[in-house]
Amino acid sequence: MDEARQVLESGTNPDTWNTQGLTALHLAIQSRRPDMVQLLLEFGARVDSKTMNADGHTPLHCAAMVGHTVILEMLLARGADPERADSSGWRPIHHAASSGSLEPLGVLSKICDVNAPIGDGRTALHLAAIGGNADSVQILAQSGADVSARTVDGKTALHLAATQGNNVAIAKLLIKCGADRGAVDWNGRTAYDEAVELGQESLFALLQVPGNVASPAPVGDDLEELLRNAAWSGDLRGVRRCLKRGAAVNACDRYGWTALHCAAFKGHAEIVKRLLESCQSKEEACAIDEQGYSALHCAVESGHREVVKILVGCEMIEINGVTREGLSALDMALALEHGGMVRTLVNAGARACVANLIIDE
Repeated sequence: MDEARQVLESGTNPDTWNTQGLTALHLAIQSRRPDMVQLLLEFGARVDSKTMNADGHTPLHCAAMVGHTVILEMLLARGADPERADSSGWRPIHHAASSGSLEPLGVLSKICDVNAPIGDGRTALHLAAIGGNADSVQILAQSGADVSARTVDGKTALHLAATQGNNVAIAKLLIKCGADRGAVDWNGRTAYDEAVELGQESLFALLQVPGNVASPAPVGDDLEELLRNAAWSGDLRGVRRCLKRGAAVNACDRYGWTALHCAAFKGHAEIVKRLLESCQSKEEACAIDEQGYSALHCAVESGHREVVKILVGCEMIEINGVTREGLSALDMALALEHGGMVRTLVNAGARACVANLIIDE
C-alpha cells in the first residue's frame, strides 16, 4: 500500500493499462483488495474504464464476477453504471447471476433491470438456472424476474434448468413462481422433452405436463420479432429456425427495419446470404425503412464491405436506390471515405446522386 501510494503521489496515471489490457483498479478488484481499490479511487481512478482486451469489462463487472460486495458498493457509490454492458453485452447483473455471487446479485437486482437480455436473449434468470444456483434464482424471482422470458431459441429458464443436470430445486422454484411446464421452444420442445433426452430422471415427474397439454409455438408478430433479433445478434441457427417455421423475411419493426436491415447493419454476412435466399421478390430484398434506407445503405453506413459485396452481387438488389434525403449507397460510401467500398459499388454499376461527391478516377 505504501509503495502504491508513493507511485500515485508521483503523478502516475492510475488508469494506465498493462500489457493484458487491465488497469490497476481491475487488478485490485481481481485480487479482492478493497483497501487498494479505495486508494486508487482516492487518486481518481475511473470507475467506468473498460479493459482494453476483448472482454471490455468495467471494474463493476469484475466486482460482480469475484463476488465482492464491499468493492461493488464502493464502485456504485462513486457513480459506476450498473447497466453498462461489456463487449459481449453482459451487464454486471448477468455476471453475478452466472457466477453465483449472491450478495452482489442481491444488491444489483434492486437497482438494475433484472429482465435485460444479452445478445442471445438470455436474462440473468436464464444464467442462474444454467449455473444451477437455486439461491440466485430465488433472489431474481423475488426481484421481479420474468420466469416466462425466452431466449432467441424460445427457451425459458425451466428449459435451461432441465438441460443442466438434475436441478430439482431450481425447477420446483421456477414452477412455484409461475413457470409454465407446457411452454414449448421454437422447435416445439418442452422442458420435459429436454430432461428425457438427457436422462434427467429426477425431473420427469416434476416436468411432465398433465394431459400432455402444451402451449402453442409462436406465430405471427412474435416469430418475426425473433427473426429480427436473431439477425441482429448473429444467430444463424436462430434465423434458419424462424424461416423454417414460416417467418416473413420482409416483416418490419416500427422503424421499418427488416431482418435484412439488421443483419446488414451488424455485418453478419452469412445471415445476409440466408435472408437473400428467402426473398421471393425485389420488393422483399430492397425493403426500405422510414428514412428510405435499404439493407445496402445500412451495410455501407456501418462499414461492412463484405456484406456490400454480397448485396450488390444479388440480382434483386437495387444498388442505386436513394434515401429520403436523396443519398445513394455510393454517395454514402464517398462521404464516409470507404475507398474499397466505393470501388465495389462503382464496379457493380452504382451511381453518385449528390453533385459535390466526385469519384476520383
